[in-house]
Amino acid sequence: MSLKNTISLIRFLLFSPALFAVGVSAGDAPEKTAASPFVMVNGNIITMDEKDTRAQAMAVKDGKIMAVGTSSEIETHLLPGWRKINLEGKTVLPGFIDCHSHLDIAGAYKTFTDGSKLRSIDAILSVVKQQAMKTPAGQLIAINNINQNNLKEQRPPTRYELDRGTTDHPVILIHYTIHQAYLNSAAVKLFGINASLDGADADNGIVNGILRDPASVEIIGKALGLIPKENITRGILAVSCEALKHGISTIHTMQGSELYPDAAKDMLALADQLPVHLVVWNSSNDTNKLFNLKLPRLGGCSDFMADGEITSHTAAIFEPYNDLPLSRGTLLHTQEYWDKYVLVAYAHNLQFAAHAETEAGIETVLWAMEKANAFYPNKKLRCRIEHLEMPTMTQLERMNKIGVIASMQPAFVDLPAQEMAALIKAFGDTRMQRYNPLKDVVDHGIIIAGGSDSPVTPYNPIAGIYSAVNHPIKTQRVSVKEAVKMFTVNAAYSAFEENEKGTLEVGKIADMVVLSADPFSIPVEKLREIKVEKTFVAGREF
Repeated sequence: MSLKNTISLIRFLLFSPALFAVGVSAGDAPEKTAASPFVMVNGNIITMDEKDTRAQAMAVKDGKIMAVGTSSEIETHLLPGWRKINLEGKTVLPGFIDCHSHLDIAGAYKTFTDGSKLRSIDAILSVVKQQAMKTPAGQLIAINNINQNNLKEQRPPTRYELDRGTTDHPVILIHYTIHQAYLNSAAVKLFGINASLDGADADNGIVNGILRDPASVEIIGKALGLIPKENITRGILAVSCEALKHGISTIHTMQGSELYPDAAKDMLALADQLPVHLVVWNSSNDTNKLFNLKLPRLGGCSDFMADGEITSHTAAIFEPYNDLPLSRGTLLHTQEYWDKYVLVAYAHNLQFAAHAETEAGIETVLWAMEKANAFYPNKKLRCRIEHLEMPTMTQLERMNKIGVIASMQPAFVDLPAQEMAALIKAFGDTRMQRYNPLKDVVDHGIIIAGGSDSPVTPYNPIAGIYSAVNHPIKTQRVSVKEAVKMFTVNAAYSAFEENEKGTLEVGKIADMVVLSADPFSIPVEKLREIKVEKTFVAGREF
């Protein structure tokens, strides 16, 4: 598809009234006609198969790969009505798969103000005042992607400081990780927050507007739930198009109930309208809803979070944080809770996944998986631990023994200096050697599935590949091949889709990405400069 046609598609997705409602019919979907057959020739096609096969050309029909070989071999498939694409030496990889994201939240964020470039509390207040001037009194003002470590003050604002921006509107600032939130007094009142709420900071029994896990996720969910569904849908469509531009053909989305009930059901209803494939995880612990949806998987995030988040000091660890010596983070559920739901998954042959960032949170989930695996030793359900940002080596050995997949987000390690300094301050040099330990995970024989955790980091597998290969902790750097596999081969395996996706082989879905350079042939420090030139989803060119 030409750039002009791609822009037209994006405009259609953003502004078509037919797509404002989640329940639109499949017949209204754009770009869902059968892909025309084509051959692509004169390329550098990296199939990512077990033999590391490279080819020059490929033939595609009915959205599937029908032949891979030399240009002369493939041109014999060229028939009347077929297109011929001359790659002119460009590199082709399997379409990228993002294995952990929150598509609905990323879509909802499109309605908020981006605060990623704000560098002081005064700058935040300036934006709040600007928004207050054009927002009716009483309506919520929301600013996302706030990072207190980027602020001059090196701390978040309190409710009283935010009150200087406006007292006529509830204001919520959302931390870029979604694991902290900062509210003014009107928002504190709107959401009924008091000192008894777990995770609400208080001074002398009076909440100061700063929320951490578990309060932060709960209240952010309530704030997002105020957005009309049609606006979220519009945002989801826009975000899907952005993912396409970064070579993504499949998105795994963790659907809980933060925005509104039945989020997983609504996302499934929307799936046919999107230009990418979806793998939907039901992150609600309401198993009746899961069984009604007939999804083959349970968990992911939301009700299946074992702990909080590293930069918020709510990730659960064995020994206290160096800079918060009375805290070991937050365990969000009991061991009995995990035992129950992991056993439910095994009993019903469901793949299970849980958010667990650091060692104590990982331990509760892994222990439950081990017990369920012992009870059902012949079931290979490919359970996943999402994030796995600071495991112990013993935990990695145990994960390998029962076949647990590590669903990790390599871009997390691409941190500005002040962020890395804050982590070192929190954990110390010794523990930081285990921070997102990609090489240790690979060396323990564990499959890593790559993701973004969007909107925490953008949908951008190239950035993830760069980060994995250029990890700031040199002992945790992986090869380009291992990094690419995270978003292709391994990613497909992590959803039982290895027979359909992940490699460019005959019979598989024609999901492909055309790149400006070969990631295996350029200096690793230049990997982030690679551009996505085209994305194919089931043979449709975008």
